Amino acid sequence: MCPERRYAHGMMTPDQLLDALRALGYDVIYDPETHPDGLTDDDVPDLLGRLTSALDFETAYRVQPRTETMSEFQAGYMAGIESREEFFRALVVRTLMTGSLPETEQLRDLPGVTEFHDALGGAAHFLMAVMGADEDD
Repeated sequence: MCPERRYAHGMMTPDQLLDALRALGYDVIYDPETHPDGLTDDDVPDLLGRLTSALDFETAYRVQPRTETMSEFQAGYMAGIESREEFFRALVVRTLMTGSLPETEQLRDLPGVTEFHDALGGAAHFLMAVMGADEDD
């Protein structure tokens, strides 16, 4: 692979995120009535949520636990992280986001989902406490 350029955190524009979604085959259309001036930075969390779900589903399809694809994914993921602090922050935020997703009635019917959701919520609370302790230092 080519040498990688590091991602400049917090620098993606709403249009870049929309372009990334479109590159993945998703067409996101915002109502011109609610967005008369187009996308703004206020739309970034929504766009990130859409992009993250698209990437998560693609990852779940292409990366299989306990195979070489998992090792390759991990290597690629870690190549984009410059420091342990960045990795920990990414882990905390991802766990918090995933742990706070609603558990729907359809999901509760799947074996193990409730226990997984509860464990993830516990991990999210633990990580929040750790992050809070780090901020006080």
